[in-house]
Amino acid sequence: FKPSRGRNPYGPQGGEPWFGQVQEGVLSVSVRDSAAALDATCGPDIGCPSVAERPARPFLDEVSIAPGKLKIAWSAEPLVREGEISTECREALLRTVDQLKALGHELVETALPLDKKALGEGHIMRMMCAAAADVQEARRVLGRKIKPDEFEPETWILASCGDALSSVALEVVSRDLAAQRYLFDEFMQNYDVFLTPTLSKPPVPHGEYLVHGVEKLGAQIAPYIGLGPVLKRLLPFMMTGLQEKNFDWVAAPPAFNITGSPSVSLPLQWSEDGLPIGMMFTAGFQDDACLFRLAGQLEREFPWAQKRPALASISTS
Repeated sequence: FKPSRGRNPYGPQGGEPWFGQVQEGVLSVSVRDSAAALDATCGPDIGCPSVAERPARPFLDEVSIAPGKLKIAWSAEPLVREGEISTECREALLRTVDQLKALGHELVETALPLDKKALGEGHIMRMMCAAAADVQEARRVLGRKIKPDEFEPETWILASCGDALSSVALEVVSRDLAAQRYLFDEFMQNYDVFLTPTLSKPPVPHGEYLVHGVEKLGAQIAPYIGLGPVLKRLLPFMMTGLQEKNFDWVAAPPAFNITGSPSVSLPLQWSEDGLPIGMMFTAGFQDDACLFRLAGQLEREFPWAQKRPALASISTS
């Protein structure tokens, strides 16, 4: 469960991580545990830049309340890149749509009125700047020069790109993403929930998207050959490729990191290999309660707690 921006405190030193794109929650087996955790942690801290409204009742209570008939928009399109999602994820989405209709909800297929290029490139540029800031913070805390091999190659490359970005470019991105956030909030005035697959294809093996071969070698030697001036020239031409690669698998969640809307990913479907295919439900800003009511209903109708690997040792009581 990803709470609304400002629902959980960031302080005392965190500010809004990643330009407000990080909203911290917990991973849990049950909807109940996610609700109880948010009840325990939510609320403002001193100096908090964003403060969510106080909930009408504990989120734990919402889990057992029927959601009523909801108007749910849905789409099988990637949200932060062009292209399509896998056939397996699309079929899983269609099964979920049918399940929701059977529960009495109104389902409407529609595309979001958002600019995929602006969302994808903006998210990546913010990742770059945040990585660069993290490297500088490590340098400040340790009081010494940072060695490239103290970071993963991917992180170091992101940080190098962040160093190459101008403050003007970052401000332009912030304005563009603010406009996208407004468009999504306006869209959600007509719907209770938006549904899309959490991922563009079923879970991949660990390390699938780490750099390999020539890319890894380039990342390792980059710190020693002064890439700054080169990156400043190349970045505008690199963004499309970076967008396609970074969001090949995760093509929906970044959109809602940007909007700050509450989202929940539920393992409602399963791949041919027996791995979960998550369905992501997103509500209007600060309407976390709606998601807990819907998630509670879906967990009761389509329980998943017992679907776990044989090697897992998890109590579901």
